[in-house]
Amino acid sequence: MTDLNAAFENFKLKQELRDVNLISASIKHEVVTPLRCLAVMADDAPNNADNHERLLRTVYTTSNLCLSYVEGQMDQLFLENGHFEPNIQHHRLFDEVIRPVMVLFELQSKM
Repeated sequence: MTDLNAAFENFKLKQELRDVNLISASIKHEVVTPLRCLAVMADDAPNNADNHERLLRTVYTTSNLCLSYVEGQMDQLFLENGHFEPNIQHHRLFDEVIRPVMVLFELQSKM
């Protein structure tokens, strides 16, 4: 029984490592270049008084975009590999934006 448990644990570890490698390979190409540019800009910001604020704003904004991209890629890979299910919830955007636009279109179509 111990050998069976060890084999199962080994299988689970190999599966997790494969998933990590898959995530790493998928994300690496699209994110490495922007991250390298961000590092250069962040290093240069203290030495560049003229563009200091603009560089820091660019670093902050671009790093948030990179983070959003990575999180999106990870979510997609986890979904594709069956690690979690999407949590679809009602959003107020529908009530506040989409529904009024649909009503407006319906009214216009009846004119």
